[in-house]
Amino acid sequence: MDVPDDRSLIEQYLQDGKLLQLASERDGQPWLTHVWYAVDDNLDIYFVSSAAQRHSSEIRSNSRVAAGVIPMELEGPGQKVRGISLEGEAEEIGARSLPHAFRIYSRRWPQVSKIATQAEFVKQATKMRFYRIRPKRIILFDQVNFPDNPQRELTL
Repeated sequence: MDVPDDRSLIEQYLQDGKLLQLASERDGQPWLTHVWYAVDDNLDIYFVSSAAQRHSSEIRSNSRVAAGVIPMELEGPGQKVRGISLEGEAEEIGARSLPHAFRIYSRRWPQVSKIATQAEFVKQATKMRFYRIRPKRIILFDQVNFPDNPQRELTL
């Protein structure tokens, strides 16, 4: 069986996952939250969240984040694990980048238009904001395809 290259598996697993576990911090105090996300061809990750949420505030003061995605049904201990962990920089998206973010996100999650229209996001006429994570380092952990050495790294 041919195993896809690491980047192809990372792309596939990011597409297969649904929720992103997002870690932020302020003053040495970590915080973890879960967000629905979408990913583009550059492996940039987009999510929508209220500007008032703790992680949104923390991203404004410290753009360094970590995240994880599990692209599989969870059965329990003993199951072979596949997942993505990453570190990168997060930011609230401005008006210029918003059309791309809205297009990527709404393709995956069309119900975003029930939250706000693209124009409302651009004008900040909603409490919700778009955020982008630009991964710097991605760890692929895959006991299915690489049972002897499951941890692989991609630096961007």
